[in-house]
Amino acid sequence: GGRPVASSGRALSLAVLGTLAAMQAEQLACEAVSRTPDAAARHRKATEKLLAMCAAAAPGGGGGSGSLSLLGPAASGALLLPGPQAVTALTAPTLPATSVPAAAAAAASHGGGGALGALALGWCGVQLEVAPEASVGAVAGELASQATRLDGLGWCSSLFEGDGFRAEDPPDELSSLAREILLDLASALIEQPRDVDAAALGWPAHSPELARLVAAAVRGRHAACGRFWEDVAEGRPLAALLRSARYPLDATTLPSLLGSLCSDARSACHAWDYAHALGRATHSLPQQPSLFEARASADG
Repeated sequence: GGRPVASSGRALSLAVLGTLAAMQAEQLACEAVSRTPDAAARHRKATEKLLAMCAAAAPGGGGGSGSLSLLGPAASGALLLPGPQAVTALTAPTLPATSVPAAAAAAASHGGGGALGALALGWCGVQLEVAPEASVGAVAGELASQATRLDGLGWCSSLFEGDGFRAEDPPDELSSLAREILLDLASALIEQPRDVDAAALGWPAHSPELARLVAAAVRGRHAACGRFWEDVAEGRPLAALLRSARYPLDATTLPSLLGSLCSDARSACHAWDYAHALGRATHSLPQQPSLFEARASADG
């Protein structure tokens, strides 16, 4: 997928991160109407336009020339500046649902097919939690399909290869926020108990792309590793990457994830304890249909 690149690519990366954070805030704002027709009506136009833009986009593309803000003119200056102002822009829940198409249009105009895929992932995570029972499988499935085609997970993972976000770069508040946002995204996307018939929807726990994103987010960062192991201890969704995963015969995914989860002595002990207790790391799996197809088939 397309990777964030220097200068304008960093602006695109910050803008996408801000939009993902605002999408997560939108999900919280919809808790009172979750799974109701009101939720569907609130998001219908945004979903339709985002899907149309994704369908018209070519895979790849990390950004173009010039500045970019997906949060609108008011936040533009802050997003392009380092330091506290940029952090404030990322943490401010300023994105109404009607701004999602504008965000997608900005990404598309800058050649950001991968960035569009990341936005589709974020909106998919929202729909998995709030869309009505009758439509959640179809809506989330379409968003997941476009996100996969545009390699949204790959784009998110490659964010941590860019200046200021790499594991070897000095930690700062902005890079820490980026890790929190993308770990929250992974947590929302993974297959997990939800409610009603949405319970089985999401990315499988053995998804290599999802594991690579989490590994990239936690690598070399004590706080991110600590958050992951806390999620495991509390049985939160990210725990499924270890507890529910049935990794295919390619055995590289699990060791890579565990290796990234060793940023300090405490995390390394957790990783070693898990690996020591593991009887078998890989399983032979039948070829699986694309995301959500199995459930649609079972439902007739």
